[in-house]
Amino acid sequence: MVGCGYSDGASEGLMLRLNTAQVAFAALLVCACASTTYVATWRSPTAKPLHLKGAKVAAVVLVTSEPLRKAAENRLAQEITSRGAIGVAMYTIVPDAQPGDEAKVRAVLEQANFKAVVAMHPVGKKTEIHVQSQPGYDHLWGDYYRYGWSTRYAPADTVTTYAETIVTVDTRVYSLEQNELVWEGQSETSDPSTINAFISDLAEATARKLSEAGLIQ
Repeated sequence: MVGCGYSDGASEGLMLRLNTAQVAFAALLVCACASTTYVATWRSPTAKPLHLKGAKVAAVVLVTSEPLRKAAENRLAQEITSRGAIGVAMYTIVPDAQPGDEAKVRAVLEQANFKAVVAMHPVGKKTEIHVQSQPGYDHLWGDYYRYGWSTRYAPADTVTTYAETIVTVDTRVYSLEQNELVWEGQSETSDPSTINAFISDLAEATARKLSEAGLIQ
């Protein structure tokens, strides 16, 4: 796994979360349609504007599984490219780099004239249980009292429960020229059906958000 060395904390801090990231990605086996939304975003008020049209942008996904990492970085790079920049998967730039090779990674990116890094890593996975009342019991008199209360239906007859899996991912954009964090966002993906579906949905939502922020056009 490649550590870029441009985060606001030590690269070791990011690596400590990789086990959690791996579990969050690999456990996506529920059968439903993925839906990704960004629940929070931040943009640096001091960073200079990025001009990434036609510029190289490294796509980084911080997970320990190499096949998963490659698939995710490829998909993210494709989405970045489709919006005017030149997205490149990090594993293709420095395939043999280790997490501690900060100097090597930095030198390669600078020599190849990369302008920015988009880095993703999963930070959590949770399951929420939802309770939903069946229709037809919106009113006490004439509805619930007549057909539920007075006849003492079992709760299973009037209430439906279902589980929703939510995966949280942190995404950061760093300017390599400024060595500064310019944008950060936290996304939530609900009920991803497969790893590939999750990656595609997340990459598309992220690239769209970066376009809205004016970072890639």
